[in-house]
Formats: sequence, structure tokens, C-alpha cells
Amino acid sequence: MTLRRVFALLYAIVTLAASAMAAEREANGGNAILDGVPEIPAEVVATVQPYAEARTAELVGWAPNGGVFIKTRFAETNQLHRVDVPGGARQQLTFLPTPVKDVYPQPKGKLVAYTADIGGTEDTEIFLFDPASGKPAMKITNGARNEYVLWSPDGRRLVYSSTKRNGKQHDIWIYDLETNKARILYEISDTADWNGTDWEGDRILLQKYVSITDASVWVLDVSTGKAASVASGGARYALRFGPEAKGAFITSDEGSEFNRLVYLPLGGGSPHIITESIPWTIDEIHHAMSHDRKRFTFIAKAGGVDHLYLLDTGNFKYNLIETPVGLVKFPQFSPDDRYLAMNLETARASRDVFSMRIGALRMERWTYSECGGLPIEQFVKPTLVKYNSFDGLEIPAFLYKPTGKGPFPVIVSIHGGPEDQFLPGFNADFQMWIRELGVAVVAPNVRGSSGYGRTYLGLDNGFKREDSLKDIGALLDWIKAQPNLDSSRVALYGGSYGGYMSTGGCAMFSERLRGCVSYFGVQNFVTFLERTKPYRQNARRVEYGDERDPKMREFLSKISPVNNTGKIRVSMLIEAGMNDPRVPASEAEQIVSAMRSNGVDVWWVVFKNEGHGLDNKENLALFRQAVLLFWQQHLIPARHFRP
Repeated sequence: MTLRRVFALLYAIVTLAASAMAAEREANGGNAILDGVPEIPAEVVATVQPYAEARTAELVGWAPNGGVFIKTRFAETNQLHRVDVPGGARQQLTFLPTPVKDVYPQPKGKLVAYTADIGGTEDTEIFLFDPASGKPAMKITNGARNEYVLWSPDGRRLVYSSTKRNGKQHDIWIYDLETNKARILYEISDTADWNGTDWEGDRILLQKYVSITDASVWVLDVSTGKAASVASGGARYALRFGPEAKGAFITSDEGSEFNRLVYLPLGGGSPHIITESIPWTIDEIHHAMSHDRKRFTFIAKAGGVDHLYLLDTGNFKYNLIETPVGLVKFPQFSPDDRYLAMNLETARASRDVFSMRIGALRMERWTYSECGGLPIEQFVKPTLVKYNSFDGLEIPAFLYKPTGKGPFPVIVSIHGGPEDQFLPGFNADFQMWIRELGVAVVAPNVRGSSGYGRTYLGLDNGFKREDSLKDIGALLDWIKAQPNLDSSRVALYGGSYGGYMSTGGCAMFSERLRGCVSYFGVQNFVTFLERTKPYRQNARRVEYGDERDPKMREFLSKISPVNNTGKIRVSMLIEAGMNDPRVPASEAEQIVSAMRSNGVDVWWVVFKNEGHGLDNKENLALFRQAVLLFWQQHLIPARHFRP
């Protein structure tokens, strides 16, 4: 037994004894349970506090008076606000006990539709609200999951997706404001995710989503309730109708590694590939069509940086819009089509709202989100690095490093999805760990991440699942080769699928790690697939494999962290939301029980009023406190916080 192993065992015994003395207790008014978590010192609480105050302002649309509607948080949760002029005051419009989710301003009207759930259940209801009246919002749905609101051009009707009929299918419903009645417009027979993306005349552009590589475009006739597929095979994403709805703008990966912007004639004719010269994926979510349908914006995901383009829909010519280097979200044309508003975000600045006059270069800033009084100019910008994995595949990663020579302890942050992509936007946690603990953070986009082509996206599917874990092993090798990084003090951190990667990585590389944090993570693929909400099961089976197949079930069981806890010898912090519909809290219960039966130190945090995420400020602050204390005790023992 090596000397390092002896010291590791002694340290584990000491921390296990300390954990045993940390009795289960409640916090946050009984909404949080901390089990095995030591008392959090006042020093930690004070350190987290300014970072917990970091805010964002998210554009949700233009207001009728020429101002903008935004979502931001002043109390516990995100609520709807209005800002009338650039740099003006944020006037709060909703005061709900739960956060406002998605917001949809009425065209040619003063109403706002928004969705909200209770306690993170994701059983979202749709509300209609008149911000000028001061009257309570009217709930127009009753039970199930209701989302993806799409207004008719005249603002008199809206359609939405709902699982109300049987809890499985995402039927398309229509609601009439004059009669205050809703009915199923298009009944869905499969378990794909369906939603409307545009409405012109009597036609609705529909998106059918089975998986990230299996999506198709449909057109629904509102008068007949009949729909027809217009683009299928591979990844086809519906965006907007073109002028006079004679065609549709979609993204497609046909004949390419990347989703390209395509114009699809709906009356016959060949599709026109618009962005053939752009070697990056075109974002299928964040885009905008002008009200006269003469201009269209689209975003290219260029290796971690967003490039915003403005397209002339008549001749398909486009130009790059100059924006600060960072992330661009949710561009929106003003009602008169003269201005374009958007969200901008960088590694040093949280998300805020900006606008520009079409054709002008100057950006106007509408919101100034605070960061708890912290000097954001001292925050760290990441560097894009690349390393080769076990099979020679090149893996991109973003490295955040403190000032100085090091060697610095390292936190490896792994994104979820698994088809997500880490993008270097503002991250208060990263900046806190770097600034207060003197650690480096590495955020890899392991195989299976989106944004790097169709082939890369599928390299972790099914029986290839553990290859993504091997990418983490190769990253540990890369860290060891860096003179300013300390390979003897490395920990893993991730949520959802990233939670699996963290605990799975600890099982595969326990001797090379100091611990891991896994929040609402998958710990047993079989039980996860069996217990996730029915409307999500088939999409997840495409990615992970079908647990109903005996061979796949055996494989998924074999690689699940809960069945490999005997290999794990490092401490863990596990978090779960009691109302999580995606990754049930029973996943966390399994890994905690198994680890403790093996005598391994586990901190467990459960939130009774949260789901697949932390929507409440006090819960997020408490989790950050626990994580910071965990890093202090397990990743950098004997080091105190920055003076």
C-alpha cells in the first residue's frame, strides 16, 4: 500500500467520523434536509452571499409601450418585469410564490401569457395576464404539462402542447380568448415532443422531436386539424415561415455534419441551403423573424462563441451583426421592425438586455444586472484548450485559471444533457471557486456534446456510454502534464447526466480524485429510464439505450454508478430535488445508501420544494455553501478562504 493511500485512508476515517456526528437536520424553513453535512460555518455563509446575489435579466419580448418585458429576480424567484427605456427602472409585474417560467407577449394586444409550476414539478400551467390592469392572472389550463405557447397573428387565439389527455402524448391544443374555451386541435399518437414554432394564416409550423438526431418538420392546417410532414429524416428543426408562408426556414443536417439553415419551399421545389459556407451548427432555438417577414436572424454556434447574423428573406443574403464576444440569446424585433433586442452574456458579465437599430452599429443597454458588489473586471476569462482522448479523438475544453503560477487544484465541471454543450457564459460558481479557493476549473465538451457535428454527437450512444468517461480519464492525463495544475488534487462536479459522469468518473478513476459533487444525477440507468416521466422515456431510450432489451439492460446495470460503489473511495456530495420529474430523487437515495454501506463519507442535500434545478434563491445559496465547504474539506484541506 502506497504512502499516499495510507494517508487517504486515514483522512477518510477522520472525515467519516466527522460526518457521523453531523446529524440530519432541516434548513430553509423545512424545505431543505441536510444529512451528513457538517454545520456550515458563518465564514462560508458570508463568502457565498455576494455570489448568491448575482442576477440576470432575461429578455422575453417587447412591451406595447416600446419598452421590454424581462425576467429577473429581486426576492426568491424569477418574476416578470417591465423596463420602459434603456437603463430604466425594472418594474415588477408578477409576485408569485413560484418562478415565472416562459413568457409570451400577445401580438397586437396588451396581454401576456406565461407558464409556472409549483415546486419544480414541471407540471406547468398557462396563465393570461394584463400587466396594466393589476388584476390577478387567469389560469387557462388545468393539470398536466402545458408549454410552448404560440399566439395567432391577430392575438385572438393561442396553441400550446399539453399532456392533459393521458400524461404521455404532447397533443396540440387551441384556446380561443373570445369563448375562453380550449380543445385538442391535433391529437398525437406517438410519444415524441411536439410544439408549434410559427403561425401564419391558417397554418402552423410544427416541430416533432424524438431525439436530437431525429426531428422532423410538419405543417398543421388550423381549419381542418390535419397535419403533414414536410421535412423528415435526420435532424430537421422548424424555425419560421418565410414571406407569405410560401416556404419555411428550417435547420437540417442533411448532407452535413452540422445543422445548416435551409429554406424549404412548401409548394414544391428544391430546398435551398443558405449557410453552406458557415462550418458551424445553426442554433434551432434562438432566432427571430421580423413582423413583415423581410428579415430573419440566426445564430451560429462557433466553438463556444455565438455569431449573430441578419438575413434578407428575399434574396437569402446575410451579414454578421457585430456583438461583444460571448453568448447571444433570444433576439426579438420591435413591433415596428426598426430595432432588434437581445440578451448578451460573457464570462465576466451575467445576462443582460441590449438593443440596436437595424443597420446601426451602436448597442444600447437596457438592464444592468448586479453581482453582489463584486469586482467583475477581476473575474477570469476561460481559455479554449484541446486534448486527445484514448482513441485519438480531440476533445475541446474551457480552462479557467487563477492568477499566479500554481500548481492549482482542479475542479472538472461536466455538463448535462448528455447532448448539451458547455458554453463560456457567466458562471458565479466558477468565479467563486477560483477567487475564494484558488482553484482552476476545466469544463470539457466530451464526446456526445452538441455543437461539434453529428458524428461527435453520437459517439457515446448506447453501448458506447463509457467512452465519454474515458474522455475524463484522458483529461486527467492532460491535467497531469500541465505544470500549473495539481493532478493530486482533482475533483469532479456535474448535474443530471453530468451527475452520472461525476459519480461514474469516481468509480473509474477513484485513485486519481479527491471527491465529487453530483446534483440531481443519474445513478442507475435502469431505474432512471423506468421512473422518469412517461413523456420523456422514449427520447431518453434513444440516447442511453432501451432498458427493456435484456442485453442493453444488463449493460446499463453494469455501468451504473450505484452498482460500482465498491470501486469508489472518495467522499461525495449528493443533491436531489424531491419533485424532480426527470431524474427522480430515488436515484440519489440509491447512491447514498450504497456508498454509506461501504463506509464512504457522503454528504446528502435534499430540497423538498425543488425539481430538476434550483429555482429558489435560498436553496441555491444553501447548496453553494455546502459545495464550498465540501471543496474546502476534501479538495484543499488546510487551506482557508482568500483573505
